[in-house]
Parts: sequence; C-alpha cells; structure tokens
Amino acid sequence: MCTENLLTIHTSTDRPNIRLCVWKIKYTLLSYADLGFLIPLDWKHSDPLPPKFLIFFDDIQDAIGAARYLQSQLLLELRDKIRWFNSDMTTKFKEAAVTDLISGDVIGLCTTEAPLVNIKVEQGMDIPDIILVIQWKATCKLSTLWQRWGQAARDQQLQGTAILLAEKEHFDDTREEKRCRQEVRKRKAKVKVTGAIQPAAKRRIITGRSMGGVVK
Repeated sequence: MCTENLLTIHTSTDRPNIRLCVWKIKYTLLSYADLGFLIPLDWKHSDPLPPKFLIFFDDIQDAIGAARYLQSQLLLELRDKIRWFNSDMTTKFKEAAVTDLISGDVIGLCTTEAPLVNIKVEQGMDIPDIILVIQWKATCKLSTLWQRWGQAARDQQLQGTAILLAEKEHFDDTREEKRCRQEVRKRKAKVKVTGAIQPAAKRRIITGRSMGGVVK
C-alpha cells in the first residue's frame, strides 16, 4: 500500500448524547409492568405519545408478551403503533415495520437481535431519532448491549437514553439480603442440631437425707 494514497481517519466512538441507566426490575418478569412508565396508566387520547423507542429482548416470547402489555395500555385505535419484531417474521413485514418506525406511524418496537442486520434500510437500524433504547434483562453479552444502546439518538443533536432493566439478583443490596437470610437460617439450624444432641439434664437424686430423714 502506497502511503501517499493512504487516507487515515480518526473518529471517536464516544456517544456523550446518550444517558446510560441501570434499573432494577421490581415486578414479576412475566407481567412486564416495569415497562409501564412508557405509557402511564392515566394516559389520555389528548396526551402526546411517547418518543420513539426500541426494547431489546433475547427471547421472542418475551418480546411478544411485552408488546401486548404495552398495547393494552393504549386505546384500541392506537395499539398498532407498538409492534413486536423478530426473526420469525417475513422480510416484507420487517421492512414495513422499520419504514413505519422511520415515518412515525410506529413509535416503538419490541425486538430481538437476529433480524436487525438484514433490514434493507441504510445500515441495520440506523434510525436517527430513536430517543429511548431499553435492554430487557441482563441476558446478553456486554458487546451486544453496547451495540443495542448505540441505536439511540443517532442524530447527535438529540439527547437519548439507554436503560438496562436487570433482574434483582444482579444488585448488591439484593445479594446482601440473600446472604443475611442464609446466615440466619444457618444459625437457626445450628441451634436446632446442638439442642438435639445435647445430653439430657441429670435428674436430681432424692435421698432420705435430702428430705431430712435417715437412710438406713
């Protein structure tokens, strides 16, 4: 390679316009209630719709279940604005869903990783105005997480938010509570075992002398 024909470009991969958050999942996993903040219970038809979002899952059934939960929070005529999106769908359907997301006819997708790289809309899902990207559960590799979060705010003029909704067992306070419970159970079990093997108390021998009499 001739150095005079070589062009070197240095560019940063830093994304200062994306705010990173880690939230603990508080409700049961199958309820998907921790996603309820996207569409509040008191949402009315006159209220603005949420900004564009992507929620990433590592299980197709989770993506479908979450989409159905979010759809149930919307009025019937608006439920098509949130869809699930996965590798089981036809290419035609997936391309239509991404096109609708770009145009704003769809505001959010509950999606898995597999279908994204083959969508013929520029490069992957390079949609500039996705404001919120959520990873559901800490089930993917760190490199995959960064790639998914990178879908937020591709327009550098926008401020995006990336959230990891992680299971309780990944948090220090939950682990400490579990350790304390285990210690309490161990102490209780030890006391119970010690009490079981301890010799019975010696009975007091009653003699005539102890009763004030004379033993013959």
